[in-house]
Amino acid sequence: AYCVPNPASLSGIVIDEVEAKLEGEWQYSTHTPPYVGVGYLFANKGGGKNAAATYPFRPPAAGRYEVQVSYCAKPNRATRALVKVTHAEGAENLEIDQREIPVSKSKGPDRLFRTIGTYQFDPKTKSSVRIEAVPEEKNVIIADAVRFVPVR
Repeated sequence: AYCVPNPASLSGIVIDEVEAKLEGEWQYSTHTPPYVGVGYLFANKGGGKNAAATYPFRPPAAGRYEVQVSYCAKPNRATRALVKVTHAEGAENLEIDQREIPVSKSKGPDRLFRTIGTYQFDPKTKSSVRIEAVPEEKNVIIADAVRFVPVR
């Protein structure tokens, strides 16, 4: 009930994991919903310490966008997933606990996306969202989709 097989059916601009630049060792899964598209990526405990997924973003127009990440929450998920948002005004580094059920501020499917902030983006500026585990993380890190919702 929580899976969205077609990312294009969601509002905003959705970049699924199949479009992300991957580093390190990732595996595919469809085991735990919710997720966007055909599944999601995970990096195993300990072995995923060098795993990173970078989602490039080029907005159709300059403006502010609410940035959301998708992951399936469970007790064995990363307690410290690093998220770096590179935007028109610089970059921001955040840490999220992927054991927490995602909650978005804008409309959308429940439990699917977690809002991480609102940022200025410009098509002339190289932008991205990068997800990775801290080196000490012992739990599974998830990389699914990133969504950019225009703020009016």
